[in-house]
Order: sequence, then structure tokens, then C-alpha cells
Amino acid sequence: KVLDADDTFDTAAFSSFVRLLPSINDDVVITSYTSVNEKGEPIKHHDFSKWNVECDSTYYTKDALSRFLFRYIDMHRITYSRKIFEALDYHQTEGISYTDTEWSIIPMSECGCFRCLDLPVYLYLEGREGQTMTPANLSRNISSLFTVLCKVTEYYNNLKTNNPKRRILYNHIRNRHKTVYFIAIAANSPIAYKLLETYELYLKEHCPDIFEAVGNIYYTPAVKFRIFKDLRKKDYPLNYKVPIWVKAMVAISAKLKNVFHV
Repeated sequence: KVLDADDTFDTAAFSSFVRLLPSINDDVVITSYTSVNEKGEPIKHHDFSKWNVECDSTYYTKDALSRFLFRYIDMHRITYSRKIFEALDYHQTEGISYTDTEWSIIPMSECGCFRCLDLPVYLYLEGREGQTMTPANLSRNISSLFTVLCKVTEYYNNLKTNNPKRRILYNHIRNRHKTVYFIAIAANSPIAYKLLETYELYLKEHCPDIFEAVGNIYYTPAVKFRIFKDLRKKDYPLNYKVPIWVKAMVAISAKLKNVFHV
């Protein structure tokens, strides 16, 4: 398990977690975590209430359920069995930020089974000025985000088409692309758009299934506008904006959802 320099472990939960480990044979354990402010005060508890899983039960990564869940697993939740790294020649990129994406995707391909435990082991700090996850720093470090995307895509693409590891990773990798692409558009800078265009050419040539999946991503679940397909049609303009009619539909949808409590 890794710990980011900004973050801490909940010592009581961590002690309970360590005591449980000898009885667990799964390849990966997924735990809950808590977002905290700079004073260490809890902001939000990230549990499994929306996951439709039973904690302390074994699930298999070949199942459809796990392929759905893996879209939402981030570094804060993950603990890998050491045997994973006996089968995997894993080297995490050094010298840049956001390489936790590599950690949460590449070793996951070696996992055959997992278990969820509702133990808030990880305390994730939010709100500190200068954090890499602030919008300003995400925009500033957009090149690092694309470097990491390229690394995980290369790993995915080097797996044979019929390799079950590809199926395990597909949704997770697609979801990471969605996040980075939205950050690139929100950055609203020529550098970000040029990086996006260059990466798209690479993706189209080397990993067409992910390229196609990204093109089918909707702006929001409620508004079925394929934002990245629209960006491609317009040939990556440096001043790309989401169409006004799309934003209007999002606003109307939010209003209706609030009125009818959908």
C-alpha cells in the first residue's frame, strides 16, 4: 500500500487492517477512506454504500461487477498482495506527478480476485494550497497527465487482444481518459489543446478501441452529447467551447431533477 506525502493513515483503522491481513488471500484489498481538511477534520467518508457489494466477501475480476467497480478504484483504496509484483515487472514513472494512476491500473491487471473492507484506513487531505489536484495545478501539469496516460495505454496495448487482462482494465483506462480530457478542455490553453491533439493522433494509431471509447463519452449522463467526438470533428480548435445549447440542456436537466427529485 502506498501513502502520498500529503496524506496520513488512520492509526486505529490501520492497526485493525494489519491484524486482518494474515487471514486474507485475495490479490487486492479495497478499503474505504476519509477525506479530511488541513486540521485533520473529516469532510466525507468514502464507503461502499453505492457499490452493491458485500464487504469481507471475495469477488473475481473476471466478473462483470468488478469491471464496473474498477472504474472507481483510486489509489487511496488499494492494497495489493506482494505476490502481484512477483509476476509483474513493474516500474512506476519517476520525477512527475499523477503516477498513482499507473499504480491503480497496471498492477490491477494481475489481480484475479479482490475483497472490500469498510475500514477507513486512508485519510486523504483536501484543500491545501499548492496540492497537485487543485484545478490550477492540474492545468499547469497537464503534460504529466498525458505522460501517465500514454504509459498505461502502452501497457494495455501490449496485451494481446484476447488477453483477459485487457477486459479487466478497459473501463478503468477509459474512465482515466475521460478525466484527463475534461481537465485539458477546462485548462482552456493552446498548450493543453495541442497536447490533446498530439495524444489523440497517438491513440488513434496505437489503441483504436480506447480511441473509439473516448469518442463515445457523453458530456453528462443526462445530456447525450459526445463532447470529444465533437472536438475531433472541429479539428481541435484552440478556443474550443462546449456549445451553449448543451450547457442549457444541462441546466434544464438539473432544474427538472431538483423539481421532481429524480
